This record gives sequence, C-alpha cells and structure tokens, in this order.
Amino acid sequence: MRTEPIPFISSAYKDQVRAWSSQDICNWIPSAAEMPGATTQQRAVTAPGLKSYATLGNGSVRGIYNCNDVLFVVVGSQLFRLSNQGVPTLIGVIPGIQSVRLAHNQITGGSELIIVNGYAGYLYNTVTNTLAKIVSPSFPGSMDVVFIDNYFVHIEPQRRFAFSSGLANGNSYSDLDRFTSEVKPDLLVGMIETNNELLLFSEKSAEFFENTGAANQPFRSKRIYMNRGCAGRDTINLTDNTVFWLGDDGCFYRLDSYSPIRISTRPIEEAIRGLNWSQAFSFVWNDSGHSVVYWTFPDGLTFGYDAATRMWHRRNSKGLDRWRVNGMATWSDRWFAGDFQHGKVWEVDWNHQLEGDQEIERDMSAPVVRDNQNRVLMPRLEVIMDVGNEPSGGQAGDHYLRMQYSDDGGYNWTNWEQETIGAVGEYGTRVVFTRLGSFRNRVIRVRCTSPIRCDILGAVVALQPTEG
Repeated sequence: MRTEPIPFISSAYKDQVRAWSSQDICNWIPSAAEMPGATTQQRAVTAPGLKSYATLGNGSVRGIYNCNDVLFVVVGSQLFRLSNQGVPTLIGVIPGIQSVRLAHNQITGGSELIIVNGYAGYLYNTVTNTLAKIVSPSFPGSMDVVFIDNYFVHIEPQRRFAFSSGLANGNSYSDLDRFTSEVKPDLLVGMIETNNELLLFSEKSAEFFENTGAANQPFRSKRIYMNRGCAGRDTINLTDNTVFWLGDDGCFYRLDSYSPIRISTRPIEEAIRGLNWSQAFSFVWNDSGHSVVYWTFPDGLTFGYDAATRMWHRRNSKGLDRWRVNGMATWSDRWFAGDFQHGKVWEVDWNHQLEGDQEIERDMSAPVVRDNQNRVLMPRLEVIMDVGNEPSGGQAGDHYLRMQYSDDGGYNWTNWEQETIGAVGEYGTRVVFTRLGSFRNRVIRVRCTSPIRCDILGAVVALQPTEG
C-alpha cells in the first residue's frame, strides 16, 4: 500500500476555533533542515531534561547569574556562590520574595556584583568577598539594573526616573545623574543594553539613550523612540543579537533596528489574554543551534520562541501547566536552571530525558489531515522517529509512542493507542498504527513519556477514498 507524507511537525498554533487549528507542540522543539538531502525538512527535537546539580535551601530561585565564570544564585532570601562541583557557599542575605535583577562590572582584581530586589540594592565585591547594602544618600533604591559602558544604570522603585552610578563604582551616585523618558510621560517599566545603547521601556513607549560622555547625566536620549511599551520588567530579554519583549498590547515583539516587529501569532496572543502580564518573566537558552526565549506566566503556560527557526513551542513539567524553571544562566559551557520551588539548581542536559527523577510528558498535535472535505479511509499511519536510543539515568522507560485522533477539531478524542519505539539498539523499528477509520478532517496527537531521545522526523499515511 503506497503512503504519502503529511504535514506533521509545526509551530504551536492552537486556536480558540479548534476546527480551524489545533496544532500544539510541548516538550519537543520544532526544527528545520538547513540543507537539502535530509529525510524530512522538519524535525521535532527532544527537548533537554533537567539533571539535579545542587540544592540550596527550600525557597524559590529568585535569580541565577554568571559573574566572570562564577555562578551566583539567590534562593529565598539567601545569596549563594556555587563551586564547579556544585558546592554552595552562603554569602549573605537579599531580603524579599520577588525575582531579583543582577549586573556586574570589572574592577581591579575582580568585579562588583549588584543585586536589586525591587526596592533596595546590594553590592557584592568579589575581591574583598563582602556583601553590603548600597547606602549612598543619592541612591533611592532600585527595581532594575543593567551594566553599560562601565556604568550601572538603575530604575528607581517608583518608576519615575533612571539613574547611573559613578564610573566603575557601584557605590557612587549623584542626584545630577538622573534621567527619564523625554518623549512620553508614562512610567518606566524596565530596560536593557543593546549594542552599547540603553533601551528604556515605559508602559506605552520605549526610548533609546546613549552615553554622551558628559560629566553629569551622561546618558541622554537619542530622540529615537517607539510607540510600543512593555507589559512587565521581566519579559525583556536579549538573544540572537537583538531584544525581545512582551508589549503593552499583549503581543510579543522582536527589535529590528529601531522598530518593533510582532513575532507572536493570534493563537499565542489568545492563550495569554486575561493572564497577569506584569508577573510574566523570561529567560534565554542558546544551545545546539537553538536560540530560544522562554516566557512563563505563573498563572498560565510557558511559551518558547526559537529565533533560529521563528517557530513556537511550549514547555511544562509533570503536574504543572508551566515549566518549573524560573531562570537560566550559562556557566562553564553548560546551561543551568533555577527551580521555582525547593531551592534546586538543575543542569540542562540533552542526555538526561527526565526532570530529576520525574518523567517528561511530550505532546504534539499535528496540522489537520484533510482531502478537501472528501471522506477518506486511513488504513495506515507511520510516524518516522529516531528510535533505539538508550534511556537516561538507567531508567527502564516504557519505549512507546502513544497516538490518538480527533475528527471534530479536537473536542473529542479516541482512546490512546500505543506502538513500540524500539529497545536499545533496535534502530530499524517502524512505528506504525493501522485501521484508523474514515474521516473528513482529522487531527492526530502523539505522546511520549519514555526517558529516551525520541525525535520525530515526520509522518506518512495511506489514504483511500470512500463514499459519503
């Protein structure tokens, strides 16, 4: 029986009108072939798991940061430094419960690391190994901090103005070094350094600043601005040499030169409507050709946008709608993630297809299979996979791919069917489902919970016309 390929791997695109599109992909990452000759042009890559690295108390990881190849982690109200063997050293106390912002400079023999908790700032000197609250009379507190051109730049807690430190001195401040948006009068939200320019986001606008070298108030407006604001401080991030953020209108944006370019789709925007945008946060992960910005809504889901392919996917953890990661940092050529509870630091590992010892449930709903409203039979479906791989951490795993389908746009689904994806070394295993009935429009969903690499390369089907 002759088979033909069907669209199977796509970006997350689950619309409210399910009969139109129920496409979704979670804990797989959609990828595309960069050269001709591949088995298929698209692949669903098995997303890396989380391997336990260190446990630092019982609180949430509020920040994780690489300062000159030393990893610092704020867990609960405590600041830790981690050794290369995962041994923590307690440095001191950072009060509060909300996420922190961190930035560092270079000084003789080391760095100054600044941590701000939304209302105060703390400076850790890596040379003297001392942590102290910033107490300059001209320091009004801070809700955000970045490093640019050998200055620390902050936003004061009431969001009325930004201000800079002294040159290469995180403890030195002057009332004369304060500035704010000059084009729009709305309150500040956050900021980021990009290409040695300071992009200052307000609620309804954004404006670019540069270091003019002036003795007082060195950062001044370039008179370049955008009529697009930002929904929350922690939604702003940088990867692929540009800025990404959640706009005040509920759309995700990428900066192109000095212009905002919408990157979200209507289904993504519908999915986050009604959520608390100001509490959303982002982090980036760059590995093996992927350049992903993740946005998590604590009252919703986690979405990832891969700048390399311009495709979306989701991540979640067992028993949660969201992914358990609160932030990431690269350190010693590896990626580490902070947990939203239990004070855990994870290593992000392609070869560990678990989260700790918990399984990862990978789901994908494919684009609609149809034949212009003609009723057809599907006697055979073959999912093309990377099979026969070794499980993670000595786990036995179930070595199955499960499949179900819906013929009414994703409202009702059949019971799960399952087929083996091969024991270790069985690289020729074919994952085939048969006798799948007739339909006019069908959505196929697959799931894999086995702790092995289980990339999906595509699918082929046999379709036969029928009457009716």
